[in-house]
Amino acid sequence: ALDMDVLCDFFSMQTGSQLATLWKLASLNDQEDYAAGRLADKVAELAVAKGLLAEFGRQADLARFLRIVSVNAHTVPRVRGVMLFFWLSMLSHSCAPNATYGTHALTAENLQEREGGTTEETLFVARTRALCHIAAGEVVTMSYLSLQMLLSSAPTRQELLRIQKGFVCGCERCRGPDAVRALPCPRCASGFCVPEPGALETRAVDLALQEGMSVEWRCRMCA
Repeated sequence: ALDMDVLCDFFSMQTGSQLATLWKLASLNDQEDYAAGRLADKVAELAVAKGLLAEFGRQADLARFLRIVSVNAHTVPRVRGVMLFFWLSMLSHSCAPNATYGTHALTAENLQEREGGTTEETLFVARTRALCHIAAGEVVTMSYLSLQMLLSSAPTRQELLRIQKGFVCGCERCRGPDAVRALPCPRCASGFCVPEPGALETRAVDLALQEGMSVEWRCRMCA
C-alpha cells in the first residue's frame, strides 16, 4: 500500500525541475474510471485543504505525481516500500512474465569523491533478468503483481490491476484456461474441470457480477 502522507511530504520538498523526469511517465490523467487515480485526486485535494503544500496552485501537480506513483511504482521488499525506476516502468505486464527484476544498494560515496566530499546516501539500482528464453523480437514482460497475487484466479488479478494500474489484463494466461479455479469433475472420478473463457470473457473482472458471460467448464480428463 502507498503511504500518501509520505508521498505528499516528499512532493512538497521537490521543485519542478526535480520532478521533470517523472512527468514523462504515464499518469492516466485522462482516464476517469481509474480507481487509484480518483483516490490520488482526492488526496491532493485534502492536502491542499490541510495546508500541506507551501506553494499555492500545486494541487494538479500533486495529483499527477500521486497518479504517476500509483501507475509506475515497484515494490522493493528490502525497504518495505515502493520505488520508481524509470526504464523499469517501460516494461509491459503479463501474468505469465518472461522476466523479473531485482534491486541492490549502491553507496554514493565513490560518486561524490570527485567533488571532494563523501555521502552516506544509499542508491538503489534495479536490474531485469530473464525467467526463460526470450526470442529476438519478443516482448519482454514482467508482473505488476506480487508473487502471492499471481496465484490468484484470472478475475481476481484482472480486478486488482483495473483498480491499481488502470487496465484489465488480457495476457495469454488471462485469456486461457484458469487452472487456479479447477474443481473436481462431477462426471468422472479423477478429472478436474477448468473454466475456459469464451469470447465475452476477455474483459471480465468479476465472474459473479458480469452479465452475458460466456464461460465453459471443461474436464481435462473426460472433456
